[in-house]
Amino acid sequence: MRDRRRRTASEHLCRRSPTSSGSTSRHWRWFLHAPHSLTPAGSVRRNADTSVASASSTGHAPTALRSSVDGRTPQPSWPRTADGSQSDGHDKSGIDMTGRPRNLPDYERPPIDEVAIAVQFPSIEGCTTDRLRDFWKEVRQDYPFVEHQVPIEVELEKLTPQPVKTVQFQLVTAPPQKVRLWLINESDDFLVQVQDSRFIQNWRRRGSDYPHFEQVRDLFWSNFKRFQEFLEKSGLPRPSVQQTEVTYINWVDKQLAIEEFLRPASHATIVVAGSTHATEAQAWNARYLIPVPDTEVVQRLHVQAAPAIRTSNAQTIGTQLSLVVRAADEKGMEEASIANRIDGARRIIVEAFTSLTTSSAHEVWKRSRES
Repeated sequence: MRDRRRRTASEHLCRRSPTSSGSTSRHWRWFLHAPHSLTPAGSVRRNADTSVASASSTGHAPTALRSSVDGRTPQPSWPRTADGSQSDGHDKSGIDMTGRPRNLPDYERPPIDEVAIAVQFPSIEGCTTDRLRDFWKEVRQDYPFVEHQVPIEVELEKLTPQPVKTVQFQLVTAPPQKVRLWLINESDDFLVQVQDSRFIQNWRRRGSDYPHFEQVRDLFWSNFKRFQEFLEKSGLPRPSVQQTEVTYINWVDKQLAIEEFLRPASHATIVVAGSTHATEAQAWNARYLIPVPDTEVVQRLHVQAAPAIRTSNAQTIGTQLSLVVRAADEKGMEEASIANRIDGARRIIVEAFTSLTTSSAHEVWKRSRES
């Protein structure tokens, strides 16, 4: 067994964010402090050969870097599905899946760097670290590498959102009693995150093209079914899902300034003593309450855009744009409702991304389908 530990800049951010889930695997150094309630949820992304310390992560030393497998360049590969066949991104779990919705905006060269699909549930008693490692053994053929991470705090979206909390620093002197496992595939582009109260499927860019949401979603369902079956076989209860979460992380390099691709940022010029001044740097955050008719589900879109530095080989300045949709029902969700919320979140994110970004940026990203 190889236990290859790593942590990214954004995970440090997410650990102190009052509403962040930490589901993604980012690798940014932030220029500006933005409200941490909008930190990308589920983010774990970073380049396999890089690591940076977040500007707000004082007191938390990064763990050792993980090298590529046997020194080889990782190649994209689909993990296996629940029935043991090699996945092509099509669902084998029995969930009624749909293809890409009609009239949904599409881009040939989207700036997307990572997608995370997550479900949250009350802590499962008996789902210990040893049990989670047993689950890893079940899927080890497809996810041969494991890392231990600090678990993500359980917090549900409320109709009245919690106020933004100030950043707090803490010195970690001992490992936590509970853990979150990262189960990582050979090519480093897919991973599963699992803890006693959360299950997450990630795709992150590692040189290969974005496989599109349907493939990531279907793989989520396949692996989540494997986890449910493992719990049942182990004599543990199945998760009672209370919240779904879908995260898109985009990276826009400095060739496209934030005011050139983000509509709200394009209106930030000021006039002083008769002279017009553009911003030297800016960050933008927003939160949208999006009702789900005839339900008690609380659903929000969180958007955050801020300057960052990407450190793969040479430092590259750009902007990280994250869009996160969380939908919560404290009473629990049936499987069909979970599927609807995940698919609905994807539509919200894509349409919001298109609404918030400029037509000139759409040309750069080669928008190919009109909404």
